[in-house]
Amino acid sequence: MKTKYGKFMYNMTLRGGKFLAKHRWLYYILNFTWGSIMTLFGLLVTVIMLLALRKPHGYHGIYYFEVGKRWGGFETGIMFVRDTTSTEYVSRHELGHTYQNALLGPFMVILVSIPSAIRYWIRKVTKPATGYYDIWFEASASDIGAAVTQLGK
Repeated sequence: MKTKYGKFMYNMTLRGGKFLAKHRWLYYILNFTWGSIMTLFGLLVTVIMLLALRKPHGYHGIYYFEVGKRWGGFETGIMFVRDTTSTEYVSRHELGHTYQNALLGPFMVILVSIPSAIRYWIRKVTKPATGYYDIWFEASASDIGAAVTQLGK
């Protein structure tokens, strides 16, 4: 987030995410229209998970599945998949990515999803000194998720 672009994107997605959290109807409309690429992928993942007899869990207006241990999670539109050992923090973070999808739409894949996946695997191999949340899309996802879950209380 040290660049002007990173600060701009962080602030834009955080403000937009908080707005959508207060106007949930718009969040769903955007995810099923503007954000339909990731949402359709999420529906495909959902079918696969259901065929694998995985049980969906509800979480602040969306759902998620649990698979494996100690790997984290990933978002696909209006749902996410996480490991069985993840904390509430991972769920909030992945929830935040669903709000980024509503805001970024078709650009989510190239601005967040692919860079996040690449960054995850590079970090797993190289063990860098920088923090995981030092990049705008990871910090923004966590902060949006925290804001959304606070509104739901």
